Amino acid sequence: MRRAMVVGVSGNIGKLLVQKLVNNKMYRFIIVFTRINERKFKHIHIKKVIVDFKQINQYQASFLEADEVFCLLGSNYSSDKLLEDAAQLDYEIPLAVAQMSKAGGVNRFVLVNPHCEHNHSSPYLKRRWQLEKEIAALGFEDFKVFRVNQIAIAKKWMSVRKKLKLVYINLMRLTGRKIEGYLQVPANILVEDMANWVIQQPELLNSNHPIQKK
Repeated sequence: MRRAMVVGVSGNIGKLLVQKLVNNKMYRFIIVFTRINERKFKHIHIKKVIVDFKQINQYQASFLEADEVFCLLGSNYSSDKLLEDAAQLDYEIPLAVAQMSKAGGVNRFVLVNPHCEHNHSSPYLKRRWQLEKEIAALGFEDFKVFRVNQIAIAKKWMSVRKKLKLVYINLMRLTGRKIEGYLQVPANILVEDMANWVIQQPELLNSNHPIQKK
């Protein structure tokens, strides 16, 4: 059975994703990294780790228990306003999470990241491009990026117009054309896509993982 970790649960994505994974019988337990002790994460299959994200390197041991890590950190995705330095939330902390995941034997790393380029005028998008590049270089067995710039309030549906716009934006980027502006994606629709994708993937087993050695 799978063991997952979700890092970044102060926004809508994290809360919905944790609930989705908890309800799936493929997962033995879900480790939740959270800054505050939220009652919503009280469940027999949830292990809460109360963290100080500015001291993230102190929690290396928790990564030894995970096979999959979902990194949802980013100033565009979080409702946590206490981190004054956006560069930490957008680059330094998620990179540290990826590095500790790799060191802990994690096989699959899932990142939510915007459409970004190294030569973009936005410092935020430059940081996120560098983040993705460095995580990819760590050499996870499976590294998946879900691209979304901004998260909208959860809805039960996405209009046909928005779906077509999303397809158009992706096609234009594939041809090397720059598309300005943001497309908001409802949190629950993104979570549904993430959960459907990861559940359809085979379970990755790594004999070097400390937990799997036992």
